[in-house]
Amino acid sequence: MTMKFADFAIAETLDDAQAKLRELGPSGFPVAGGTSFQYLSNRPGAVAVDISRIGLAGITGHENEFRIGANTTLTDLVRYEADGWILHDIATRIPTHQIRNISTIAGNIARLFPWSEIPLGLLVLEASIVVKDLESRQVPASQFFATRPSKTLRPGELVTEIRIPKVTGSTGFGYKKENVTNAAFGLMSAAAAITLDGDRIQQARVAVGSAVPAPTLVPIAEQELAGQPANESSITNAIGKAIANVRWQGREGMTSAFGAHLAKVIIHDALTQALQRAQGENA
Repeated sequence: MTMKFADFAIAETLDDAQAKLRELGPSGFPVAGGTSFQYLSNRPGAVAVDISRIGLAGITGHENEFRIGANTTLTDLVRYEADGWILHDIATRIPTHQIRNISTIAGNIARLFPWSEIPLGLLVLEASIVVKDLESRQVPASQFFATRPSKTLRPGELVTEIRIPKVTGSTGFGYKKENVTNAAFGLMSAAAAITLDGDRIQQARVAVGSAVPAPTLVPIAEQELAGQPANESSITNAIGKAIANVRWQGREGMTSAFGAHLAKVIIHDALTQALQRAQGENA
């Protein structure tokens, strides 16, 4: 059911937006791209506060990380090019071109759905989210996505920036997604990051989405892979225990059992891609 707004306000600056949202309290609803309205329940008396004019867009590269303004669109993530940049791998798979043109990165992570995809990359690369209330604070991605951000952000508190480490050296990133059609939501998605120490896996991180209640890390896979030989057998052996410890759910007509089966394939592919890239292969 589509959300109904009682009023609409336009903010010209970040301070203006926060002041309006604090004044409105729970009835205030920040809007940038506005692509998630159809998935939200009615909230009678709600006031939309348009934050699309307050700036906060753009991507800048720093020594060890990229800093992404909250109002940066998904299309901008696709088009940006730099050594160590990986979010284009995910953003280009988010349907459709029209949605990518208006959907913002902060909206994608604050309005969290099971099929949300950008959070997977932020989780495996241990990104941080800058949240501003009266002062700014950095929140680790694992903490930010532990609950639904839209329910934990206070009135007037907004995401202003996302900071994501560069993928360099002996670290490789992998992302895989399965969907029925190009424009459909994902049946199953997975992201992985692997860091090597010689011919051993020093660290591995895996996150899954779509066939789960919300995007989440898979710590069992990480524990099973740490210290293991950097080969296909290590990946295969780790996945069985990993998928057994996740609560899978059916989506788009599939059963939960099939979701678990599909997860085994997609996680394997994401880990394999990450390993090949860590080893210097163009996967």
